[in-house]
Amino acid sequence: MKKTILATLLLASLFTACKKEETTGNIPQADTLVSTTVTKDANASVKDKLAQLVNKTLDWTALPDNFTLLPVVEKDSVYIGFDLVEHAENLKVLKHTGYFSKEFIDNYDNIIKELDRKTKSNEFGIWQANDLPPFSFANDVNPWCNCQDDPGELNAPLKVGVISLDGDSGKFFYYYGNKEADANNYSYKFNAVKENGVWKISYMEGFDYKTSVRTDGEL
Repeated sequence: MKKTILATLLLASLFTACKKEETTGNIPQADTLVSTTVTKDANASVKDKLAQLVNKTLDWTALPDNFTLLPVVEKDSVYIGFDLVEHAENLKVLKHTGYFSKEFIDNYDNIIKELDRKTKSNEFGIWQANDLPPFSFANDVNPWCNCQDDPGELNAPLKVGVISLDGDSGKFFYYYGNKEADANNYSYKFNAVKENGVWKISYMEGFDYKTSVRTDGEL
C-alpha cells in the first residue's frame, strides 16, 4: 500500500513539472543557470542595474542623429560600400556613451568592415539605393531590439532575466511585463561585463556577427 501511494505521488509530481514546463512560452528561463556563488540579493542588484543600462541604451538609440547605423556610400543610385571615415566617428560615439564594452564596439566595427568588403566585391549583388540591405544586419528590423515597433510601447516595465552570471560577466535577456510569463513572448538576449567597476553591454543578439554579415535569407 505504501509503495502504491509513493508511486502515485511521484507520478503527480512529474506531471505537474511537465505542465509547468509547457506553459513557459518562448521566454528564456531566468535564474535557472545562475552561478551558486551569486546570492539572490546580489543577483537582484545586477538585474536592476542592467535594466537601467538597457533602458538608457534604448533611449539613446531612439535619439535622432545619434549616428548612422549603416553609413553607406551611394553612387548613381547604387550603394557601393560604406563610408569608413564616418564609421570611425561612429565608433567614437559608441565609446563616448559609456554603455558599451570594447568587445561590443570591436564587434560592430568588424560587422561594418566585412559588409563594406562584401559590398565592394559585389558578393551581395547590386544594392539599389533605398532598397533593403541584401544582408541580414538591420534588414527591415531595428537591431537594438530585433523589432519593427518599439517594444516599450507595451506600456510595461522593462525587466532583465539572468541566463548565466559569473562574477563580473554574464548572459541575460530583457523583456517587458510584470511577470516573465506575461511578456507577450518578446525577449532579447544580451551579454554584459564589468569594465572598471561599471556594467557595460558586450553583446546584443541583433549584432551577432555571423548572422549580421551573411546574405539575407541565407541559413
